[in-house]
Amino acid sequence: MRSRRRTKAHRATPDVLAQRVGARVRQLRAEKAFTFDAFVEEVGLGRGYVSELERGLVVPSLRALATVAEALEVTVADLVLSETPREQLFALSRHLRQPDLDALLATARRASPEELLPLPRVPRSRHAIPVYGFRPAAGAWSRWQRVEISAWVQPPDFIRARKGLCVARVSGRSMEPDVPDGSWCLFAAPWDSPRSGEVGIFMKAEEPAGGALFTLKAFAPARGALEPRNRAFSPIRADPAGTERAFARLLRVLR
Repeated sequence: MRSRRRTKAHRATPDVLAQRVGARVRQLRAEKAFTFDAFVEEVGLGRGYVSELERGLVVPSLRALATVAEALEVTVADLVLSETPREQLFALSRHLRQPDLDALLATARRASPEELLPLPRVPRSRHAIPVYGFRPAAGAWSRWQRVEISAWVQPPDFIRARKGLCVARVSGRSMEPDVPDGSWCLFAAPWDSPRSGEVGIFMKAEEPAGGALFTLKAFAPARGALEPRNRAFSPIRADPAGTERAFARLLRVLR
């Protein structure tokens, strides 16, 4: 008997993604109490194909995935999930009752950056204000973060759009009560010559790839420090090597 010629779809050794899909199909088939033969009959793809599918030896087409998903009463997305927290949550949501699913969806929407933006989202233009994705820490220095724009928003009514305006979200309590934890704030950059008592974002140890550590503090040059408003927190002493620099001055807390 001639052996079947291997194609890009059929492999002699398992493909990593196909193997994950195959394991997922086996798991869901077991959950549905399908025997192998009953499942082959249900999907109509042939014993050899289904066997290779479950072992990761065939890269299934979208049509084949749709057929398998329909037989297992799941979506195609359910078949290709990996082990990231996002995809684990997606998998677990399949077993929720509708009221619980609605509550989970409402929670996710409240936590979504799209929902949390303090100003209406707009397309990028010279009249729009960038929203930075990094979160300056109102405490010690933040973790290392990239300086990247995550969205563009409409300028607030109280200010005219101009170059250098930006929005970022603060994390921490060292600037309370002036700047509550989680506040969205409007900043102006660059901040080349900070004055004593001014509050803004400071950055440290900028990397070639565009990353840095960030903190929100009041400038206190006479004491050689970046100071909190909340006295439960300690000031950050200036580095003798001068690795810190002012990034953007706080204009107003938006929300």
